Amino acid sequence: MFCPKCGNNLPDGSTLCETCGAVIPAAGGDPIGAPGETYAPPVAASNYPMGSLSDAWQLLSKDFGSFILAALIVVVSQIVISMIINMISAIPLAVMIASTARDSSPGALLSIVAGAARLAGAFIGKVVCVPFAIGFAYYILKKVRGQNPEFNDLFSGFTKFLVPSIITDIVVNILIFIGTILCILPGVVIALATAFWYFFIADGETQFMNALKGSYELVLSNTWMNLVFMLVLGLINVIVGVPTCGLGLLVSLPFTTIAAALVYDRMKRIGMTA
Repeated sequence: MFCPKCGNNLPDGSTLCETCGAVIPAAGGDPIGAPGETYAPPVAASNYPMGSLSDAWQLLSKDFGSFILAALIVVVSQIVISMIINMISAIPLAVMIASTARDSSPGALLSIVAGAARLAGAFIGKVVCVPFAIGFAYYILKKVRGQNPEFNDLFSGFTKFLVPSIITDIVVNILIFIGTILCILPGVVIALATAFWYFFIADGETQFMNALKGSYELVLSNTWMNLVFMLVLGLINVIVGVPTCGLGLLVSLPFTTIAAALVYDRMKRIGMTA
């Protein structure tokens, strides 16, 4: 058996965790957490963070249909909204092309407007996709914690976490851009060190600095293993997604998100994050 607070491996029948001091509930009782809340089995301390991969697969296998449907809703919604935004932002460009065909010169102002519209469309598309990612993280966190999320939770990034998610994403992208200019490697490190910010926002954090600080502290708690872990998650999405023209992401995205959520939730419960 495992301690529901810190994940330490305990002898069967234990009533107290010698590592963190948590009281272990009797068989059939509620584990530590909110009243009535049932946590999924935590990642064992000795297996952290790679052990979350096997736990993630077990959790995914138990409710495969719901996870795939949730991923499908998020992915399709992002694609549709991005297409609409791109179509609208392309209107000035279409006008410029038509003007060129008639007058051979579209005019400097029209060219600037067309270029600005494309940039604005790309930015808006990126911003709109972020709340979907937060909503997906919120849905997965609920699943990991044994709660019963609804599919409307997938849109909680818009209804509950819109402002902090957009602000945090903008700050992270600025930091990554600056780091990338500085010989690329710093940008990669920043991206990995801030990769858990989605879960902090989805867990109710409203201050972007606290979300970034929490993600940094989580990664720093086991720096190299956590960095390798995040790289492995990224590779899984690439290896599964690319050969299948993106269809494999419907499986790999829930799997990798569950694995990351398990690591985040375990670290949160043992007090190693902000």
